[in-house]
Amino acid sequence: MDKEDPTKVKGYNVTVGGGMGRSHNNEETMPFTAKHLGFVEKEDIFNVVKSIMCVQRDNGRRDDRKMSRFKYVVADKGIDWIRSEIEKYSGVKIQPWHPVKEWEFNQFMGWNDQGDGKKFLGIHV
Repeated sequence: MDKEDPTKVKGYNVTVGGGMGRSHNNEETMPFTAKHLGFVEKEDIFNVVKSIMCVQRDNGRRDDRKMSRFKYVVADKGIDWIRSEIEKYSGVKIQPWHPVKEWEFNQFMGWNDQGDGKKFLGIHV
């Protein structure tokens, strides 16, 4: 978010290579948590996304469909190599990950203050 106007998008934190799928009776397959690539300005996001697809196209396996996911390229080559390849393809310098606010889940069950001295009751429907 933009510090002057918090409603404006400044850019995006990008993760790559995630997927929890496995193939039955194929020990090569694995679940894999996406890795933090970095922060990309909003003007550059399209070129970076295109470059991610090009890195997969040029380095992903084509001989086995179950192993053709980007998560295997990321796991094999490492996130630093992936980042440098994406920077080469796109011409965009990927910045360090920008911190984001901690996400808070409020389910509002039970009695809650509504800000004017009164309360409301949250129930599960």
